[in-house]
Amino acid sequence: MNPLKQFYLLTAELVQLLEKTDASHRKETIQKMNQLFEKREEVLKQIAPPFSRGEKQLGQQALQLNEKLVRLLTEEKNTIGTELASVRKQKKVQQKYVNPYAQIQTDGIFYDKKK
Repeated sequence: MNPLKQFYLLTAELVQLLEKTDASHRKETIQKMNQLFEKREEVLKQIAPPFSRGEKQLGQQALQLNEKLVRLLTEEKNTIGTELASVRKQKKVQQKYVNPYAQIQTDGIFYDKKK
């Protein structure tokens, strides 16, 4: 198969995978994405000019699809970052609830040494 066509199909598969992701299957989705990115990188190395008119058109479509992929990846990264911050906050709140006196402030305390 033409490397440019393979690149386009792999990019389309990545976009489709990102569009239907949900938080419950995120680990499997990320593993699948990593596999697709590795295949895509190998195929990208095989793409070399000269290109026919059809290949140029397919390349333009692949670039547009790649822009969509970058946008979806950025959204996914932001979502994961938000969830991670939420988990950290919950962990901190839970820790304070379980042991509220763990971090006692020592400011303003002094001992009188006079006899």
